[in-house]
Amino acid sequence: MPVYSIDTPPPTVSGHLHLGHVYSYSHPDFVARFWRMNGYNVYYPMGYDDNGLPTERLVEKRLGITAAGLVGDLSSKSAWRSASKLRRITRRSGSV
Repeated sequence: MPVYSIDTPPPTVSGHLHLGHVYSYSHPDFVARFWRMNGYNVYYPMGYDDNGLPTERLVEKRLGITAAGLVGDLSSKSAWRSASKLRRITRRSGSV
């Protein structure tokens, strides 16, 4: 089976999903679906973070903490909660 690979940059962090996310994700998703329907094995990896600094600043703002003041990592509860929310959003969008 032929392979079709889509290389897209990871999304940037803006805090909340908005119309720009839909616009930037829908185009490569349409292309991936088209090639799958035409018999190709499509490789379409999805990234979750453009670079660490915007994510770090967003987490600091939401949790009211600073990275400099942390000793060790954030609690695993917070990490799992965030990962679960992201999974629910991507499943609802139909992209996974």
